[in-house]
Amino acid sequence: MVKASLRAGKQMKRVSYSQYKTWVECPYRWKLKYIDGLDSFDHSIYTIFGTSIHRVIQDWLEQDLYSDSVFDASSINLSQKFKSILIEEAAPHMKQINENGEQTFLFSREELEEFYEQGLKIISYVQQNQEKLFPTKNVKLFAIEHELKADVNDHVYFIGYIDIITHNEVTGEYSLYDLKTSTRGWNKYMKLDKTKTDQLLLYKIFFAKEMGIPDYKVNIGYLIMKRQLYETSYPNPRVTEFAPSNGPPSLKRAWSGFNNFTDLVFSDEGSYISEQEATPSKNSCRFCSFGKDGTCEFVYGS
Repeated sequence: MVKASLRAGKQMKRVSYSQYKTWVECPYRWKLKYIDGLDSFDHSIYTIFGTSIHRVIQDWLEQDLYSDSVFDASSINLSQKFKSILIEEAAPHMKQINENGEQTFLFSREELEEFYEQGLKIISYVQQNQEKLFPTKNVKLFAIEHELKADVNDHVYFIGYIDIITHNEVTGEYSLYDLKTSTRGWNKYMKLDKTKTDQLLLYKIFFAKEMGIPDYKVNIGYLIMKRQLYETSYPNPRVTEFAPSNGPPSLKRAWSGFNNFTDLVFSDEGSYISEQEATPSKNSCRFCSFGKDGTCEFVYGS
């Protein structure tokens, strides 16, 4: 299905899951971003918060929960560490220059404090539910931010990073975790959105090939961490687990979709195919910067 090593001496094009997701949402947006190089990543309080939560939890897993520490990992106070990391991540992006050359702020101090308090609740929940979320019996930490790098075909290679991997030394199974921060979690429509869930399916395929093991030895799951909770009469956990269907039919479908992408954006010689059709829709265009700044003429409803 996929070769696990890169071909030496060849100039190959690199693809990532974010590239694939962009193309699925709108091939023309993919062309503007990855061929024309017109887009840049915009930081926000949400991306800064997500990165900070990732770092704290990953460090805690590596340095405390799965270490030889004699301390109870659930009792370690991570508030100061989270505060330091959040400020470190936020500092370079607090001040912005707008189109008029005026200095503005990306977010207010009150917003940062609100996100900090919400982050503490997520971290506390993870610590208090550590055995449910991250089992330790017979389990070792295998990797943090594990790099996947594998050939797709003669001209294209895939690269991606897995947030957390653990290994059960008794069953031989590996578990791949992807951490997702969210305002209030994923609803049923989000969980059915293949542009979200196929990420871990592809990671499972690539990782199994890399390790030389059958894919049924690789478990996958999203940990969805909610900043805010709905007021309900039933328990509403701060962190929920979600494992998309990842049996052979689902893996085959995900792999087929990814190969369709590479076939339609790369020629047989490995060069980009610049003729990409716009597929405007209400959801796709809603958050597209190219529509907002006038770069794209195919905005939905225009």
